[in-house]
Amino acid sequence: MKFYVIADSYINHLVACDQHVYKNKGTRPYFGVVLEVNGVEFLAPLTSYKEKQDKIPNSSPLIFKMYELGNEENKLGMVQINNMVPVLSSEVEILDLSVLDTKYQNLLNLQQQFLRKNQEELQKKASKLYKIVSKGFATGIINMCCDFQALETAMKTYVPSIAQESAVPTVAQESSSEPQSDFQDKLSALCSKYSKK
Repeated sequence: MKFYVIADSYINHLVACDQHVYKNKGTRPYFGVVLEVNGVEFLAPLTSYKEKQDKIPNSSPLIFKMYELGNEENKLGMVQINNMVPVLSSEVEILDLSVLDTKYQNLLNLQQQFLRKNQEELQKKASKLYKIVSKGFATGIINMCCDFQALETAMKTYVPSIAQESAVPTVAQESSSEPQSDFQDKLSALCSKYSKK
């Protein structure tokens, strides 16, 4: 399982369709793994570990937590399935880990190892969330997700520019710290609400 980044122009096209889509921001581009869901390739972004993620249960359909294999005390962050976006092969590029500093490479390698071993579970979780959102179930969950079907429609209307620059070359872990922080606060609140029922 490899990591990918997405071209600025394509992300901007999707943002115009759905405000849940994170924008590429300089050294913080959309960065994640590609999954096939309902016959379409989606990129699900990654976020690094923060303490507030401990309030979010592993069972949440919106995210997929990552740990170092054999050491669950070493928390590596999450895959934000709720923010996955459909992608065109022409608009994604494999992340070159060799251009990153050693510490960051080590983190990404640990994430990659975990995701490769748990790829099937991640795939199933993404497909399940897609169905929940597409069928209109669980409004509280849907409100925290991208509109997958609307984004698929937007993908079909995208016209690549011949002079367009390639996807962003290097990355930091997150596409935007503020939206992700806001997401994690809302997710924690949602999980607390349902756990009390």
